[in-house]
Amino acid sequence: MKKIETAIRLARAGLNYIFKREVVAYLPFRLWIEPTSACNLRCVMCPQSMNIPKEHGYMKMDLYKKIIDEAKSFVHDINIHHTGEATLHPRLPEMIAYAESEKIYTKLHTNGTLLNLALSEKIIDSSLSLLSFSFDGFDAETYEGIRIGAQFESTLQNIIDFLKIKKEKHSKKPFVIIEVIDLSNNLSKKTDKYLRFKEKLAGLPLNELRLKQPHNWAGKYTMKFNQEQFAACTFLWYAMVINWSGEVTPCPQDYYCEIFLGDVQEQSLREIWNGLPMRKLRAKMRTGDLKRFKPCETCDMLRRKTVLGIPFTNVKQFLTGIHD
Repeated sequence: MKKIETAIRLARAGLNYIFKREVVAYLPFRLWIEPTSACNLRCVMCPQSMNIPKEHGYMKMDLYKKIIDEAKSFVHDINIHHTGEATLHPRLPEMIAYAESEKIYTKLHTNGTLLNLALSEKIIDSSLSLLSFSFDGFDAETYEGIRIGAQFESTLQNIIDFLKIKKEKHSKKPFVIIEVIDLSNNLSKKTDKYLRFKEKLAGLPLNELRLKQPHNWAGKYTMKFNQEQFAACTFLWYAMVINWSGEVTPCPQDYYCEIFLGDVQEQSLREIWNGLPMRKLRAKMRTGDLKRFKPCETCDMLRRKTVLGIPFTNVKQFLTGIHD
């Protein structure tokens, strides 16, 4: 029954996206909630490594609970992460457990460097639904050249230890993914490095080892893209991002909160979802006139191949990111 309801909601959001409606008669299907904007690494493809001022902080538990209490009646899943490393937040397992207690599908993305045995056990016990590790490289040279500040063997051991604990507990949750960003555009699952890396994880409950294409963080990271092709941003019709401070932005690529939609400390999610800033942004997307409109103007996510008018990358990630 839940899968049927999910499919209906997806179809509804899809139709509203296709017709580019400015006001929609439903609430967001997915949220990104940022526990913290701080990070312990300075990865080469991430805005954290750029010399651009950004205020860092940690979301207060009262604010987090307010968001969950509002969202529990309509949201399908939440990503408990955004621009920072979520495991830096001292109450992360409690955050996960609170959302899961309200039957919300929870997803966590981490670099895995801070995942000690105690934290691993707490995260598994929190009933987290999905955990993805950013682990960009099948050997130390590649990994440490991208993940500045991390050590290949140490982080890999953290992941292995996490999977061992999951196995010992006979826990089906979380669904575990290791993501490797292909910055070279030539990674393959047939290489010796890939096969040797996979051997290290043999017999452990890893659900997926995924090769992932990079994006340009809405122009913050230099990449070539097709200037002529345009497909409106899908996020505006199914999701919102809530930064640690309570400020709301339209999508995860808006790293510096350049598009301010509202503040959940002062407004409800319902008010923000169809508020004037969001309606104006949807109207902009409908026309495709984004010149001098930051950060959308330089975002490569708006210039990708489409299927039936919907960006293929977004559709694939949206559908495969549910796992229920």
